[in-house]
Amino acid sequence: MSVEIAFPDGLEQGAVDGLGTLLETLGGGELVEAPLIAAVSLLGRSEVRSHLAAMQPPAGQGVVHESQKLERHAPLETGTPLRLAVTEESNKAARLFSFHLAGANGLAVSLETRLRFVTPEEMARFRGSLFPERMNTPATKWLESAAFDSRAVQRYLDISQDKNPIHSDPEAASAVGLADPIVPGLLVAGVGEAVCTALRPDAAVAAMQWRFMAPVPIGAVLRFGLQPRSDTTARLFAVNAETNMIAAIGEIRF
Repeated sequence: MSVEIAFPDGLEQGAVDGLGTLLETLGGGELVEAPLIAAVSLLGRSEVRSHLAAMQPPAGQGVVHESQKLERHAPLETGTPLRLAVTEESNKAARLFSFHLAGANGLAVSLETRLRFVTPEEMARFRGSLFPERMNTPATKWLESAAFDSRAVQRYLDISQDKNPIHSDPEAASAVGLADPIVPGLLVAGVGEAVCTALRPDAAVAAMQWRFMAPVPIGAVLRFGLQPRSDTTARLFAVNAETNMIAAIGEIRF
């Protein structure tokens, strides 16, 4: 599948500001531009939603957000015409979606989302692994998020128009093998950008590549550890503060 969708009015300033405030509240920092995940406010619009039916799992299965890539190519302005190109590749159990958002000056932001459909039994086995203390180097800087409580998650769901009930309905979460409703992966990634801004105020995030290791239950607090790899790259660990389980690992480019 490959489609291109035009948004004559572009991103709404209120949605971008609301998303930025949410990410800063949860993760700190100050996002001086539109967040890398700002395009989520377009994905729930009616002209897009009909093209994303393949993101929904078959009846009786759940969907695992395996990985997420985000890259900023140019500033993303609000209130200006945008074009969204969507490409989908799929096999029996997996879906790969590529999103390229362009404005008058060309490509602004690209996103790549990898999903996998699983049975409830398979979903129940996703628990991640403990963060090994040997990986906590002296150079690693840590920041603890605010709680990803139901109010914060609902604010994200409203902005993104994410209708997946596993993020808000305990019965829907249980039906696909989850112990509790879970935080959307893109929200974790977005908070990761705010954390990077707080821990490295001298640099802006240009790209992030996330691998999601375990579900993050609503109400969880995450410890983010930023580990430098070079002057312009770092690894960012998202660790459940209560269980010490790795929820996600991000590769960051500044």
